[in-house]
Amino acid sequence: MTIQARDEHWMQQAIELAQLGIGKASPNPSVGCVIVSTDNQLLGSYYHQEYGADHAEKGAIKAVIQAHGEQALKSSTCYVTLEPCSSQGQTGACTDWLVKHQIGTVVYGCVDPNKKHAGRADKILNQAGITVRSGILKEACEKLIHIFRKSQCQQLPWVASKLAISLDGKLDRPSGESPWISSPESRQRVQLLRAQFDAILTSTATLIADKPQLTLRDPSLLEQGYSQPKRLIFTTQSSESIDKENQPLFNDEHAEHTYIYQIGSSEFPNFVSALKHCHKELGIQSILIEAGAKLNAALIEDSLVDEWIGFYAPIIAGGPTSALDTLTHSSQLHQVTREIIGPDILLRGLFHCSTCS
Repeated sequence: MTIQARDEHWMQQAIELAQLGIGKASPNPSVGCVIVSTDNQLLGSYYHQEYGADHAEKGAIKAVIQAHGEQALKSSTCYVTLEPCSSQGQTGACTDWLVKHQIGTVVYGCVDPNKKHAGRADKILNQAGITVRSGILKEACEKLIHIFRKSQCQQLPWVASKLAISLDGKLDRPSGESPWISSPESRQRVQLLRAQFDAILTSTATLIADKPQLTLRDPSLLEQGYSQPKRLIFTTQSSESIDKENQPLFNDEHAEHTYIYQIGSSEFPNFVSALKHCHKELGIQSILIEAGAKLNAALIEDSLVDEWIGFYAPIIAGGPTSALDTLTHSSQLHQVTREIIGPDILLRGLFHCSTCS
């Protein structure tokens, strides 16, 4: 096996680990780490599981020590999806841990967009006699941190538009029929999607029409370490004018984490000002839109949506509401993926190739 093939094999393992941390580690990025012996045997692995907990490298080092003893780390190879951090945070610099335990080689996927760390690890590790290789499965590793990258580069949350759409481009069925377009399997997947975002965004029109809860109704998600997202309402109405009495968002156990943004007010004159407030004041790095065509189209029109998540159902719905028919321009999606979920097709893609200028 060539060095390149070996690096890609183990980096893929680290990527799969990192995917388990999506939605759990915020505001930190999702990172996976695998440590391998000089004879190419797995010694230990870890992923960043929650904010304030061990980073992936530190957790993997601890796993190796527990399973094989500290001596096993000497001259081993550490595969990590993101450049190791090099500044003192809540858990200490990962470069310090790698140097302390005499790791022989560090292989990472992509550079850290955090200016405190970006590009520093190579010099620190090289000076300690550690070999460094980078850019292994770079695109896949960068995809893991697209939310974190936008937060670091633009101080704005990542915004995803999620819609269930029929084959005739409708978001609903005629009056009197089932309210659902997508299948039960797709609706179950939405529960996981919610868990992977910091906040869910809706509109007053959706509140009136659906009285949504926007909660994690699958208890197993909470057991897996996910937490209930914050809930946001973008509206042109004042908070006082919204009828909150019969709305679950204002009366359940998560009501204190439900926030109203009056777009067009002096405080929030436009969507950008509201999104900046969400990011800076509430610590929100990712938002999933669960609203109708009007809000989705308005945010897409203003180039504020980063990701499209469309559940396409094999049904001719014939309902009154068309998807995004107010858009005045087309958008080409990038890095498109397709997945069969029950009878539906889940299509995801990015509106922009990069979130960093």
